[in-house]
Amino acid sequence: MGIAVLRTRGLVRRVARLAWRLRRQITLKEFHVRTAFGLGDPAATGLVYGALSPLLVMARVGGLDVDCRPMFQESGFTGAVGGTIQVRPLPVAGALVAFLVSPPVLRSMRAAWRARK
Repeated sequence: MGIAVLRTRGLVRRVARLAWRLRRQITLKEFHVRTAFGLGDPAATGLVYGALSPLLVMARVGGLDVDCRPMFQESGFTGAVGGTIQVRPLPVAGALVAFLVSPPVLRSMRAAWRARK
């Protein structure tokens, strides 16, 4: 059944178009990362933090809210990731309806229905 659906002409292009339209309706408003790490050996922790520091600075310059702190007294890793996205529901619903009634999707549904018997 799955092979018959995947062989449907135009379906891959239509799925890619749906993904593009959905991506345009979702906006990342806020994104932040908070981490702390320790390797048990303060020297090793310092070396890793020294290697990560330029990447953290570039991330901050690029507009990302990234906070990474070394833990010199203990070993382990803690972290939190958070963010806020904005979704426009009516255009998302429109894109989904346009996808579901498109000829490639209808052909693939027909092929899946025939293949299940």
